[in-house]
Amino acid sequence: MEAWGRKVDLLALQEVRVCERDRAQAEGEARSRGKRLVWGRMQGQTRIKTALRTEYGGVAFSAATELPARAVPPGELTKRHWEKGRFAHAQVAYGDGRRSLSMMSIYGVVSDEDATEEILADTLSYAATLGDVPILIAGDFNVEPEESPILNAAVQSGKWVDVGSTWAKQYAQQPAATCMASKKGRRIDAIFANSVAAVAISGVNVLTAESIPTHRPVVVRLDLERLEQRYPQLKLPRTFPVADWSAMDPEEEFGMAEKWAKEAAHRYRAAQGVDAKWKTVCDAAEQYLLERSGGLLGHEGETRLLQKTRGAGAAGREAGHLRPAEHGGDESVEKSPQGGRQARRFAPVGGGEPACTA
Repeated sequence: MEAWGRKVDLLALQEVRVCERDRAQAEGEARSRGKRLVWGRMQGQTRIKTALRTEYGGVAFSAATELPARAVPPGELTKRHWEKGRFAHAQVAYGDGRRSLSMMSIYGVVSDEDATEEILADTLSYAATLGDVPILIAGDFNVEPEESPILNAAVQSGKWVDVGSTWAKQYAQQPAATCMASKKGRRIDAIFANSVAAVAISGVNVLTAESIPTHRPVVVRLDLERLEQRYPQLKLPRTFPVADWSAMDPEEEFGMAEKWAKEAAHRYRAAQGVDAKWKTVCDAAEQYLLERSGGLLGHEGETRLLQKTRGAGAAGREAGHLRPAEHGGDESVEKSPQGGRQARRFAPVGGGEPACTA
């Protein structure tokens, strides 16, 4: 728990070895440091002679008190790993609270690569079911990422990024060892980010000065504003109910359209400014549609159907005319990668280091 003293927004913990009996004490210590704990499954206890000993394993999260983090119940793919204290999933809301970052804490099995590969495979499959949302998988994998076929395949797919390795390569360095059980050390503690979360990474560091036995925490700094990507989307026009319109001689229909086109051209030349000129075109188009519908759209003046098919915008609301956004124009709206209009950009949570695995 030494990393509690650092300004870390969200900490993924492995091998916590906390049973229900010790829960209140752990939570009290966390509160005293401005943190709160989000638990995976509590570890059981084993009686050795006359004493009870908490079982090895267990995963959890430590979150800044002001951070809206919650535990997510395991799915079918990960339930058996959760029950063994080797998987947990926390969700953290950010911005206005409508978007969230998922973080998963993994504890691999010592000296059992097959069992660890199963945990990793099921976790990645489960993560894929969450959709196009930012996800971090942090853990003491007990296997180096380069030695894991599952992790290698995930990176090769382009859907996942080995954060420590990728960051080190940017500086032509080797990723730092995180487990110092031997003199050389091994990199068995790591953070993987899916392609959505990867764009928010603005820094990676392995802490070497911590007094945590054997393991060195991996810290990732996230700039959550980068997740708020914006792109234009054309609003498609609403279809007019032309199927009910009466048939018309092509020449007569052309003549009607020509009449309103000439009227538009006359007013267009006299109009001043782009908005005024566009308004004359919209006026003429509306009058043509009113006449061509044979009264089905109504007559001159306001009609319910035209109100439904009108676009937005100040000019449209004031003048009551068809607007280009609803009828083939180029008005855009801003959308996030997950869809849905966004009224503002989201600021990073906490301003510290949002993710760490110890």
